[in-house]
Order: sequence, then structure tokens, then C-alpha cells
Amino acid sequence: MHLVPQQELQEREELLTPDNFPEGWKLYRLSDGYVATTADGEEVIIWYNVPQPELSYACKEQEIPQLEAIQLGDQPAILIRKVDIAFTELFLRVEDTYYLVSGQVALNELLQLASSVPRKKCAP
Repeated sequence: MHLVPQQELQEREELLTPDNFPEGWKLYRLSDGYVATTADGEEVIIWYNVPQPELSYACKEQEIPQLEAIQLGDQPAILIRKVDIAFTELFLRVEDTYYLVSGQVALNELLQLASSVPRKKCAP
């Protein structure tokens, strides 16, 4: 997974907030991914669309993450643990789409919310 450097502010489309989101949080479509914000507008979870089911990851030697196979309900996923980073990452599949989910939230909250993205894309 080669993450694109943060680009110019992208237009967001607000979506219905999933029932399992904390009160006041919002969910937005952002290009091919999603972003969740807290009640005060802080971005806390980002879903990056991964165009293929293969995970490749670039990192510095001293930042080599630990990969852990986990289960989110009936869905397999890969938890990416880093030592010096304030957020957690997760690689998972939601229906026929793959996402790298990054969050500045507790691990249990990220795991609970990671598969909350809309299941079907809206017709244009």
C-alpha cells in the first residue's frame, strides 16, 4: 500500500451516519474512500480505497510494523501495529472493495467502526 501524500482539500459528501458511530460523529465520502469526524469536526478515521486485494507496505527499517491476522465478525482482516504512531491501521475487505483503515482512536473502537462504511454505492 503506497499512501498518497495529503492532497489539497477534497470535497466531501455527507452520508447517513451508521448506528454504531458515537453520538455527534459524521461519515463522509471522500473520493474513493470515507472519513469519519467527531462532533467538533476532527477527522479520526479514514478509509483509503485499495484498488487490489494485495497489501504492500513501504516503511523505514526502524518502523517495521507487526502484522496480525484478525477476524471482524465473519470477515478476515489484517491489523497493522506500529510502535511510534498515534494511530492504528487495518486492512480489510467490505463486500467487493478493499480498504486500509487508519484511525486516531482506541483499537477496540477502530475494530468496531472499521466495517461501517456503506455497503452499496449510490447511483450517480
